[in-house]
Amino acid sequence: MKLPKEYYPTPERLAEKMVYKIDIDSISTVLEPSAGDGNLITAIARRMAANNYRYSKDPDFSAIDAIEIDEDLQAILKRKEIRVVYDDFLSFHTYKRYDLIIMNPPFSNGDRHLLKALDMQKNGGQIVCLLNAETLKNPYTLIRADLVKRLEKHNASVEYIENAFVSSDRPTGVEIALVYVNIPINYEDSDILKNLEKALKVAEVQSEDTELTTTLDSFLHAITLQYQAETAAGVKLIREFKAFMPKCVNSFTGKYNSIILELKLSNSDYEKDLLNGYLNQVRYKYWEYLFGRSEFLNKMTTKLRTDYHSKLQELKHYEFNLRN
Repeated sequence: MKLPKEYYPTPERLAEKMVYKIDIDSISTVLEPSAGDGNLITAIARRMAANNYRYSKDPDFSAIDAIEIDEDLQAILKRKEIRVVYDDFLSFHTYKRYDLIIMNPPFSNGDRHLLKALDMQKNGGQIVCLLNAETLKNPYTLIRADLVKRLEKHNASVEYIENAFVSSDRPTGVEIALVYVNIPINYEDSDILKNLEKALKVAEVQSEDTELTTTLDSFLHAITLQYQAETAAGVKLIREFKAFMPKCVNSFTGKYNSIILELKLSNSDYEKDLLNGYLNQVRYKYWEYLFGRSEFLNKMTTKLRTDYHSKLQELKHYEFNLRN
């Protein structure tokens, strides 16, 4: 087979070096966006199997998605039973989250490929990437300059290696940069919470309790506002979910009536009444926290302490507010 112009297969020893840079314990989904004939995919599959004590002669590719633009190479990957999900990485879009993107992109536009990977992992994940060393050493274009800046922002590890491809199926003496990035998981802000927090700040300013004089009064005021935010957010979430449920079913035909996504409470006693069950559990949490504090426990009689938990079971039916 005639090799594509910019296809430089990753040598086995270099592939092993790449996969051993990753934090393997946090990896369950992988994307290889310039897959070639699957050298890197084989290396990461074997590393994952060894980490789970499942090493076998035939690696398991089930956790790995591949992207490859060349049709002949796509055919090779498919014969190896590697899942090819797309052709051109630079136009690829998905909501799927990958724990790891591992790549040996074309040297001519490796900067664009790595920037795309950084965009995909902006909310957290690992990247291991091979680049032409000149991409980082000589950032004369705006794209390269942007890449260098973003790698510095994420405290990327960069190792320069000479003659890394001299043993490749297509040898080259170009110096390469082995880039490793580990972006911490960053959960997106909740619109529900943001809107509620704004409302609570307004309520706090307008409240009659703003001129609080004692530490205890300040604490009670603050924890009451926190309770209001948590309960209102949970109620909003439950109502949004119930409105979404009719669209989130297993079949268009209605043949299967089970839903794809579930929202459940930790306490199975409340499964039939999700909203009120949620409110009861949140109230219990706040009353338990409040009366478990030394300021209140020290003032309880022996009998009241003995009845403490049974009282909490009753209090979960009462609103957690300053009046109560």
